[in-house]
Amino acid sequence: MSFRPKTGYNFTVLGGNLMQSQGKGTPGFQVFLEHEEEGETDYTIWLTPKNREKAEADFATLGIQGDDLRNSTFMSHQIGDAIKGREVYGYMVEEEYKGKVTVKVGSIGQRRAGSSTELANTAASFFGAALPADEDVPF
Repeated sequence: MSFRPKTGYNFTVLGGNLMQSQGKGTPGFQVFLEHEEEGETDYTIWLTPKNREKAEADFATLGIQGDDLRNSTFMSHQIGDAIKGREVYGYMVEEEYKGKVTVKVGSIGQRRAGSSTELANTAASFFGAALPADEDVPF
């Protein structure tokens, strides 16, 4: 399976780390994401003056704000663990670079209600399909 452009997915954050772009050395923070059906991908929060507000909003989505963003020790050693397990929504976009088109996460935000399986069940039930019964799980 593969991610589709112009489509949103709910992701679980696997972790993240500081990085630099290979071309210009632009600093960024790479967030590793996992979707239950489509697999793994990543999203980069670029740390540039022009992108500051978006970067702050992205970090807030990940639960990181204020003093933590200003703490170099936290940013270098603790942030990956602090965001691990968080849930976010990612919107996929197509990007062309040097003639190659890829599908990547273009933005993140708060997780949306319902997984793709839940949405598919809702759509099917709208048209009259019987939903699968939940099985009793003995505890």
